[in-house]
Parts: sequence; structure tokens; C-alpha cells
Amino acid sequence: MGLTDRQFFSKPLPVKCAVLSFWVGFLSFSFAFSQERTNLIIQKNTEVSLSSLVSPVLDSEKGTETFYLSSLYLGEGAKLYINRSATINAKKIILKPKSTLHTLGNSLTLKTDVFEALNFQPPGLNLSEDQRKELMGRIDTRTKEEKHQGQDGQSGQGGRGKGEDAHLYMVYPQRADNPQNGFQGADGEVGQKGRNAGSIILTVKKFWGGYFDARGGDGGKGGNGEKGGAGGNGLRWGRPSYDPHPTEEPPSLDGGLDDLIWPGNSISPDPVGVFMHGVSGGTGGNGGAGGDGGKGGAVIINCEEDSSTPDRTFFVFSQGGKGGERGEGGLGGDGGNAGKVPLTARGYHLTGKYWFYGKQGTAGTAGTQGSRGTDGVQGARQVQKYDSQN
Repeated sequence: MGLTDRQFFSKPLPVKCAVLSFWVGFLSFSFAFSQERTNLIIQKNTEVSLSSLVSPVLDSEKGTETFYLSSLYLGEGAKLYINRSATINAKKIILKPKSTLHTLGNSLTLKTDVFEALNFQPPGLNLSEDQRKELMGRIDTRTKEEKHQGQDGQSGQGGRGKGEDAHLYMVYPQRADNPQNGFQGADGEVGQKGRNAGSIILTVKKFWGGYFDARGGDGGKGGNGEKGGAGGNGLRWGRPSYDPHPTEEPPSLDGGLDDLIWPGNSISPDPVGVFMHGVSGGTGGNGGAGGDGGKGGAVIINCEEDSSTPDRTFFVFSQGGKGGERGEGGLGGDGGNAGKVPLTARGYHLTGKYWFYGKQGTAGTAGTQGSRGTDGVQGARQVQKYDSQN
């Protein structure tokens, strides 16, 4: 077959470039048809998208896309992004230390004769687990970190707040409006769901192992409820500061206010005028529910021969994401302050002028705590053998 070399340079992210050599008319012995194929070499520490370098072949009947490559080589620390679900059909795939094939949450099928991702002699008995992981190339089916984890819900805000205070109208006939209870605080928002990871299916003649990260994203925490609004204050009249010195004599006031508090001809222990009392604070806003964790992706290995050793040359992380923590209910609003007015004594043994105090309002009840998000389902991990003769 004829051979043509062409080199292309992708825009570097951030500094280096990808080098492509096209080999025309190569026929992979593993598959029954011929396609133009590319030797794709991603240099050390380069970041690039596969679709910006090579065009896939569309199967119109199945609706699937396949990238046909002679070989795929990721240099140390290189990152190759797959921005949609696809198949990579290559004779050889080599992933050098700390290189990563990122599917950005999409599912990926790899069909290859050779898959090399260990970069050490198996089983690596002289290496610690961390050292082996550092040497391995990776396939990561999560979305980008800033999107994979669900965002926390916002805390409640914008509730209607404090209740109205009691108000005295001095025009004849005098009247007073009762204070109003505080309003309920705003509820916290629900945490966002974690993203699902994509799945990976690798078909290879002999499988030595690899590092696969297909964890679902964690759900976001529910937002906390807002504190309830304070209750309205009882009627306070007589001084702008509303807190005269205890020995200070109250100002003079005609008997109209007495009549509002104690209708009738005598002073009873419990005044009828409830506008003297502070009222209850509002209920706290409810906490938001935590977001559900994303599903872990499946990792399926189809091979003629399995020479991998779990947790030594073969690492799979396919846990579902954790459900988000529940949002806390907001505190109840503060009770309204007791009223305080000067009265002109009348009836029985009371003489002169004095201060009369209402009762302090009670605090509102706390909001309800949100529910915890549901943990995501773990993805399947499976190594299954096939017979190439059948």
C-alpha cells in the first residue's frame, strides 16, 4: 500500500501541540473493512479535542460515530477530550503516565488490538499503590470537575420579614392597631443533582490492566432556610427612645388610652387591649433537600486473555455520587417587644401616673430540615472473555 506522511499542528492548550501523521489505506486485522486511518500522537502536557483533529465516520443506520485510527498515543500528562459518545477503532492505544482520555460524561467504546496504560512491568510488586497509579494512563468518563458535582442550593432570602408594630391613632375616637406576627422565612433551594458518568467498553486481545474513573458526581447541599421575621412590637408611646429612666415620671396623657386598654370603669389585672403585647416571630424557612448523586458509569472489558490484577494493575472507580446534605431549617423569628405606655391612674387604690408594660412576644418555631439526597447507583465492573475464533 502507498504511504503518505502529513503533519498538522493543533492550537496548543496551553503551550504544546499535537502532531498527526496520516497513514492511508491501513487495514486493521481485527476488523473486516478498510478505512483511512491516522497515527494520532498527542505530545506531552498537550490538551486537545479529538473532534478538532480527526473526523468520525457516521453509521447512518445505527446513528453511531467511529474514529478510525492506526494508533493513538497520549504523551505524559496529555489530555484528549471526547465531546460526544463515540467509538475509537485503533490497532494500538498507548497512554503514558498521567495522560488522560476524558469523555466529559459521554460513553466511549474502544476497539483495539493493543491497550498499554500501565507504564511499569506487571504486577509491579516493587511499587506502592500510589506509585503504580502515578505511572498509569487514565480513562476518565466524568464531566469536568466544576460541572460534575452538583452545586449547593442557595440559602433562603427575600422573605417578607418583620410583622407590623402596634400603632396608636390619636384622632378622636382613639384607636390602636394590634401588632402582626412575623412572616415565615424563605425556604432554601434544593441542591443540584450530581452528573452521571459515562460508561466505557474496551475490547482488546490481551488485557493487562488500566485506570478507569467513572464516578458519579456528588449532589449539592440543600440551602438553609431563612430566619423567620420578628414579631411586631406592642404599643410604645410617650418617648422617642421608648426606654425612659425607671425613676422618670411618665408624661401626662388623657384617659383615652386607659379606655382603650381597660374598657369600663375599673382596672382589671389582664387588659383587653392586646396591642400592648409583643407577638410571635415568624416560622423559619424550610431547608432545601440535598441533590441526588449521579450514577457511576459501567466499565466493561471484553478480551481474549485477562492478565490484569484487580487493585494492582486494574483500578476501577465507578461509585455513584453521594447524595447532597440536607439544608437546615431557619431559626424562628424573634418575638416582638413588650409594649410600654404611660397611664393616668383611676379607680380603686391607684393614684398618680405610672408606666404600664405589656408582655414579650414568643419566638417563632424553627423551619423544617430538608431531606438528604439519594446516593447514586454504582456502575457495573465486568471483565468478560471472548473467543476470536467464533
